[in-house]
Amino acid sequence: GAATELVILDNATPIWRGYIGTAGLPDGREVTFDPPLKGTANTLVEIVTLTATVTGGVYCNFQGYTGS
Repeated sequence: GAATELVILDNATPIWRGYIGTAGLPDGREVTFDPPLKGTANTLVEIVTLTATVTGGVYCNFQGYTGS
């Protein structure tokens, strides 16, 4: 396959970028954000690929909380 770059967006603003190499991540990957990522209230948060994947897919589970 090809390398794939991921980005987490707060609306259209990137707040994190990651990279999956050509070998992929056969056992998955867990990322803990410390300190947590902070988004804007009532705004879309999405995980997108910036480069096309050639084989397979990219699956994400995004969990969070609201705080003051």
